[in-house]
Amino acid sequence: GFYVGTWGSTVDFDSAVDFNGSLELDFYGGWGTSIGENSSIDIGYIYYYYPGDDNGLDGDYQEIYFNYGWKDLSLGVAYSDDYYGSSQEFFYAQANYDWAFAEDWTLSAHVGWNKFEEDVFLSSDKGDYVDYLLGVTWTVLGIDLGLAWIGTDLSEEDVFDTDWGDDTAVFSISKSF
Repeated sequence: GFYVGTWGSTVDFDSAVDFNGSLELDFYGGWGTSIGENSSIDIGYIYYYYPGDDNGLDGDYQEIYFNYGWKDLSLGVAYSDDYYGSSQEFFYAQANYDWAFAEDWTLSAHVGWNKFEEDVFLSSDKGDYVDYLLGVTWTVLGIDLGLAWIGTDLSEEDVFDTDWGDDTAVFSISKSF
């Protein structure tokens, strides 16, 4: 059926880019449905909003997306006509696999390909990159705990001589209502 939602987080883009906001708010909506016993589709829209970004950099942008799921595998694509920082068109393709290997435990794997129309988002001439994730989540007393290894194939030179593209471990706590 139809859905709407919002998501928010603090952000810190350092001084590497001309951005002075400290918050990201995402507003999304879409439609999803099952197709048969093992398949599903999801079509939607998301708007990324950066309040406080008042220095002329156009951080806000929008995307449309389509996802197809089959059993534990999902494939998705997203498109933005004017991505973050006025970097023009952006395309994203992803594959995800989530395997529930025990009660309340899930192993997750993800790989995504990011393609920019113009090579202006990253500081080098690299117009595309790969991101990946390998993680595990478990549920304790109705709260989801996660531990993931997340990274990209970006070098420091590709991301304004920062560590933004480095691999890192992330621990998360979440609760769905």
